[in-house]
Amino acid sequence: ITVRLEGIITVLGGPEHRTRYANGDLVGYVATVYRASVISGVPTPDHDEVSAVRWFGREEVKDLRLSVLARGLFAFLDWL
Repeated sequence: ITVRLEGIITVLGGPEHRTRYANGDLVGYVATVYRASVISGVPTPDHDEVSAVRWFGREEVKDLRLSVLARGLFAFLDWL
């Protein structure tokens, strides 16, 4: 899809955005959250890294299985 970026909402990182993979690797994430509008296109899975795509409303997010990073992002946005 093509989007129009309308500004940065937040940048999140730090100890609460670190995780350890099963192989022992320790990683830290820094996520930049943008406000954006879809200009054109339809989200489509590539069936390699993404098997399904869909939009979720705020009321649906709390029922999703989320990674620690995603849960932190949505909590910051007060969606959880």
